[in-house]
Amino acid sequence: MGRRKPSVLIIEDNEFIIELVKKVLKQTGMEIHSVSSIRKGYNAVIRYEPDLIILDRGLPDGDGHALLQQIKTSPRTAHIPVMMLTAENRGGHIENSLGMGADDYVVKPFQNDKFLGRVQKLLRDKIEREKAMMASMLAMQPQPVQG
Repeated sequence: MGRRKPSVLIIEDNEFIIELVKKVLKQTGMEIHSVSSIRKGYNAVIRYEPDLIILDRGLPDGDGHALLQQIKTSPRTAHIPVMMLTAENRGGHIENSLGMGADDYVVKPFQNDKFLGRVQKLLRDKIEREKAMMASMLAMQPQPVQG
């Protein structure tokens, strides 16, 4: 039985950026979903349970940081890596996003190959964390008594 393909949720209002990200990620066989607002964003996170969220800061119904905070403070979603993808490139914006729990920060426009490499790294890191957590849980299980 093979491993399921990774899923990515794009929360972005710019249709051109959505299509560009989809084009870059589809070449690797990832499952991709997208929504265009904060309001739809958290519902989509719950519905799709993605392996990675790509989140824009400037959405039509507010700042993506509000959704980032909601994702990272909920026990149900805090484990999902979030990559901020935004045109904001000033230092304070980057540090603020990372301080709120974003796992990476990519500035638009981006180079496709570098963007894909960062996405793949976030997905590899998530798999490694899951493996470590599973090993830890197995190690904590009571062992049968010999005798």
